[in-house]
Amino acid sequence: MDGYNDDDGSANKDERKSISGYAFLLGGVAITWCSKKQSCIFFSTIEIEYVACTSEVQGAIWLRRFLKSLRISTHIYDVVVIYCDNITTIEYVKDPNYHEKTKYINTKYHFISDSIPQGEVVLRHIPTNDMIVDPFTKSFA
Repeated sequence: MDGYNDDDGSANKDERKSISGYAFLLGGVAITWCSKKQSCIFFSTIEIEYVACTSEVQGAIWLRRFLKSLRISTHIYDVVVIYCDNITTIEYVKDPNYHEKTKYINTKYHFISDSIPQGEVVLRHIPTNDMIVDPFTKSFA
């Protein structure tokens, strides 16, 4: 199972709220997806991406355990790979040291840094041009 995660970096200049999107694919087929406006304003792109990734990791762990309980197929129990197009976010997840741009991240979002070492989920970089959920973050109004 693979997950894809993206956000628009607070492209809405009126509200300053980011639109995030994700999708989980199993065998190349989308089994769940979402696009939503974040409920709060973030101070940096890394903060937006980190919060969005944390949310997707939580979903990935739940979805993996749910599919495992259904005993559908053994390959879905493997590590869930989540693709993110922000290298800085991936590096911060691996080593969440204090940084000027991350000092406002709420403690509850650090769940991601604790979950990755447990081996259920892996974050990998994907170039922005290859990000399949990029359309989820665009306004069509």
